[in-house]
Order: sequence, then C-alpha cells, then structure tokens
Amino acid sequence: MEHLNTMRKTVGMMLAISSLFAARAWPQSSSRMPAQPAGFSESDYLTQNWIANAYPTGNGDLDRVNLVFFEIPDTVTSTIYFGVKDPWVNTHANTRDEINTAPGSDQTLYLIGGSGAYTASNARLINYTGNLNYAIAGSGYGTGSQLASILAPNSSVNLNSSLASYGWTYFPGVQPSQGEHVGNKYYFRVAMLAPASGNYKNAYQLDVSYSDSGVPTGISGAMSFAYDLCVYFVQNNGHIHSFYPFVDDSMSGYIGYINYDMDYSSGNMVSAAYNLSNAQSRATPLAVPTLSANGGTSSSFYSIGAERNGTWLEDITDNTTNIQFNPSELWFVNSSDSTYDAPPPTPYLKCTRHITRPRWAIT
Repeated sequence: MEHLNTMRKTVGMMLAISSLFAARAWPQSSSRMPAQPAGFSESDYLTQNWIANAYPTGNGDLDRVNLVFFEIPDTVTSTIYFGVKDPWVNTHANTRDEINTAPGSDQTLYLIGGSGAYTASNARLINYTGNLNYAIAGSGYGTGSQLASILAPNSSVNLNSSLASYGWTYFPGVQPSQGEHVGNKYYFRVAMLAPASGNYKNAYQLDVSYSDSGVPTGISGAMSFAYDLCVYFVQNNGHIHSFYPFVDDSMSGYIGYINYDMDYSSGNMVSAAYNLSNAQSRATPLAVPTLSANGGTSSSFYSIGAERNGTWLEDITDNTTNIQFNPSELWFVNSSDSTYDAPPPTPYLKCTRHITRPRWAIT
C-alpha cells in the first residue's frame, strides 16, 4: 500500500548507458531494453548493454523479477512479436551470464496485456517478494492477462553467431489491441521471473519486432520503460550509466535516488546528480549521490523546488579496470521528506496513477 504519511511515490525515469569514448547525446526513445551504445555490434556480446536477474538476493536482485513495459502507438495494426535475447542461464563462453551453481528450474518470461497490465497499481511495485502473482498477472490478481510465456532452460547458446540469431527468441505474435489501451497507446508488460535455486547472474535484453526471427526490427514510435530495474553493471573503466528520472509538474518535496547492492568500495564507481536545469549540460552538479555497499541500500534526496516537468539525471561511472559482473537494483521516489523508508513486508507501491511520461527507458 502507499505510505500516505510520507506521500511517497515513484518518479518515472530514463536511463542511458554509454562509454566515455562514445558521443554523449541526449537520450532518444527506444523499444530495446536496454538500448545499445553507439558502435555496438550484434555479433559481439562484449559491446552490448544488459539488464539482469540473479539469485540469491546477495547477487543484486531483490525479488528475482524484472518488469519491462512496452508502449505501442495505436496506429500500429500489424502482428507484433516481443523478443528476448539470451533468456537462458547460458553456459557458452560468449555470454554475460555468471554461474556458480545453475538453477534447478527454468527462467520464465510472461507477456502480459489487457486491462491492468499498465494501469493497475500492483503492476508497478518495487519489491515483489511474496507477491509474485501480481508481477506475472496471475489469475484474479487484477494486473493484466497472460498472453503467452517462454520457458528458458539452462542452455549453451553462442550470442555472437548469426546461426543462433545472436541469441534472440520470440513470444508468439499478438495484435497491438491485445495490450491495455490508454490514450493513443497500447501497453504490454514483460515479466522475467528467475528461479529461487542455484547461485547465478542472468543477463538478457528485450525488444519488440515485426518479425519473429533474427534481430528485432523495432517499431517506429514504440518505447520501453520500467519503474524499478535490475541493471547489469560491468565495472569496466569508463562505462557510464545515465539515469533520467522524470519529475512531473504535480510533484513537490524531494526526489530520492535509491540503489541496492551496488558493491561500492574505495571509488570503484563514481556518481553525480543533476537537476532539470543541468541535466542536459551537466554544468552544475548537486551533492554527490551515495552508492550502496555489498548487500546494502543507499538513498540520496534533493529538494525539487521549481525543477519540475522534465528529467533530472544521475550518472554512475565504472571506475576500475577489474571487470566484474554486478547486477544492482535502482529506483527513484518522490517524497515529502528526505528520509528513506525501507519497503514494508507488504507490496510497496511505487506509482499510484498514470503520469504523463513515466518511464525508465534505456537509450
């Protein structure tokens, strides 16, 4: 339920990931989650960006589930296909996965549409521990309808091979009208649920396409976004992760930058925060936002004032040449005070209403 005493709610966000040596352009909308940096190669997994699930919790994933939303213009009438790259816990050398002990069951993806897929408050939580049926749209839970699923067993797939479609696999095709219709858009939700066994980190990507084979075509005007996301940091020197929380014109009080299990230690990562007026220029930073240590949660709050109706910014730069695969969970909140309240045992509501452009797109 919503913490009414603190008036805490989500802040929508966009995320850009780039390299120090890539052009740091203003982020553009994208249907690929995460979008890829300039110069990436589909045939080289090392050049690509990834989101992740992991188990146990100490590997950086609070609840074993990522929810990614897709916004499709309602002018699209052709059959569309939602795809996932490398959903498996992958033992091939050409993969970002890290496996200490393989899970004993499959990774499961659900494609969700219909009423409540986007607008239901329980479709947009931070932590689904003990409440996974809301995340995957279980029958009677009011968070949409399951349209299809993918079971992804442990596998060995070469992500650099065109013969293996570079690791892309697809749900059966759907009509855009099977999504939830809000305004002039249709909304779908993809839930990636990881098994609660083993000791692993599973990296993957999502997109939407007009084809059910090969690399996704994308769809003009389509976007992907999330309200909370487990991101795959690589801790490779110079890799920049840029988060753009969207603050709408009704918000007041404070914006909170929250992160879990960043494994921060001795400057291995560097962070910076900017308000709306400085998000594009990066001219004047705010106080340095804190990053969490292994297994911890950190929060930094900034007064919103008149800095509304646009995106703020947090940059997180990997600052070590010791490459490590590090899933970490991040989200942003709007609060009446500058104190972080940890999520209670019951579902913690991130967003109670449809905001004009609430999204954490990775571009």
